Amino acid sequence: MVSALNQSLVEASYGKWAQPEADLTQMRTGYDQMCPPPKAEVEAVRCEIGGVSGLYIVPRDPKPGIILYLHGGGYVMGSSSSHFSMAAELTAAAQRALFLVDYRLAPEAPFPAALDDSCSVYRALLAQGSAPQQIALVGDSAGGGLALSTVLTLRDLGLAAPACVGTISAWADLSCSAESLVRNAGIDPILTADVPLQYAELYLGDHPPTDPKASALFGDFGGFPPLFMQVGSDEILLDDSLRVAARARQAGCDVEIEIADGMMHVFQMLTWLIPEARSALLRMAAFVAQKLDEATI
Repeated sequence: MVSALNQSLVEASYGKWAQPEADLTQMRTGYDQMCPPPKAEVEAVRCEIGGVSGLYIVPRDPKPGIILYLHGGGYVMGSSSSHFSMAAELTAAAQRALFLVDYRLAPEAPFPAALDDSCSVYRALLAQGSAPQQIALVGDSAGGGLALSTVLTLRDLGLAAPACVGTISAWADLSCSAESLVRNAGIDPILTADVPLQYAELYLGDHPPTDPKASALFGDFGGFPPLFMQVGSDEILLDDSLRVAARARQAGCDVEIEIADGMMHVFQMLTWLIPEARSALLRMAAFVAQKLDEATI
């Protein structure tokens, strides 16, 4: 049964647009307009890095380093508009500039378009003079899975890993084999088990969902950088984070996972509604700041 808290959060946010009768265009528009402007004082400018459009966000008195942020939305929606508020709060708390990537979306641009875009941005940052240890990758939901797959792909290309990776409610198994898809079906207030399957089909088409470039869960985490994962106990994608954390630990990766009791999918977006969202986002910012600080010592 969905908790009263999560039900109220959905009604105040997702419930305004995520209706069964909504088509993809309506859902994209509603998602982009869900969050109010951020309270954090930042400057934002639209630009391209590596030929990929996005929003470059700078806090007051930024320290060295940059956060490469990959938004969620099931690879079919989401943008720098939907995630500007959360990204602004994150960049202000971490005191680092942030590039919020507008990677291409499916079904117009299926796999591997999103991965190609994230890798292009990373390679361009290196070409512009950023050292790998000055870059942090962070993403939520599909963007969390994309952050993981990006690092695995970069490693296979012979490129150095970033300083760290942070994920929020990562969708890292597009084969949708997680037991939590069934176990949490009655308490997840946003997602039903058929939604990831639909989005995976739109993104992958006939491509195998167990390819680590699509589903990082099936990848080799040897040599992976420090990883901080956040996930809600009430979401159907809970096991994606749990299984990735286990595989990464087995490979010798420095992993910390935080399971927020009673919380739903990407509750960190709702900083204007609940204090738990802001406190979780601050912990993610602290992790990123610490790892980037260590790299500059």
